[in-house]
Amino acid sequence: MSGALQILTSGMVTAVGLDAPSSCAALRARLDGFQETRFPRGGGEWLIGAPVPMPRNWMGTKRLAHMCAAAICEVFERVPEAADTTDLILCLAEDSRQGRLVNDGAAFVRMIAEIVRLSDRQRVRLVPHGRPSGFVALQTARRMLSDGSDYVMILGVDSYLSAPAVGQYRSQSRLLTPTTPDGFIPGEAAAAVLCSARHPGGLAITGLGLSREPAPIYNGKDSDGFDLPLRGD
Repeated sequence: MSGALQILTSGMVTAVGLDAPSSCAALRARLDGFQETRFPRGGGEWLIGAPVPMPRNWMGTKRLAHMCAAAICEVFERVPEAADTTDLILCLAEDSRQGRLVNDGAAFVRMIAEIVRLSDRQRVRLVPHGRPSGFVALQTARRMLSDGSDYVMILGVDSYLSAPAVGQYRSQSRLLTPTTPDGFIPGEAAAAVLCSARHPGGLAITGLGLSREPAPIYNGKDSDGFDLPLRGD
């Protein structure tokens, strides 16, 4: 990796906070935001999840778009000079995952742009690799900054709180229930980080390595669509 990539600031929308300071403080205090959802888990009980406490009851892609817009606005409130010169990398769920809410990345970007102002000059890259997307996006951001971008925002959003997703993981005994203690709790969140190579003062990343872990349970290529050789510059 030639030159340090600087992470200048961040924005977050999570189950424990609607901005980065609130979310980070809650995480340090070991708050989790877990609560009953409207998805049944059997036995007359509701599945425990981690929904974002949105001010309005938006659903589906509209909900995710507003989560993204909030994270973007938080970043630009801290670095307003970046608003017109920031290119965007949008990290999404892998194409093969059942229950993914965003099936048309370009249309989803337009939906975000209707909520928060985005410049027509901004480049947009999509990284639909699921959980590893953020690491892939850092590599992409490095290339975009080397090609002349002044700022690059890495924006990620996902939700497992949809009927198809809950149904799939419940049928495979992957959700946390009294009879599946090694399952996970489904949730949702959006987060953004602002990167630059020309504006120092942030968290400097001087190296980046990517690899594929052939471990079982959703870490393979069929699940994540992610198969990259180990590398570091």
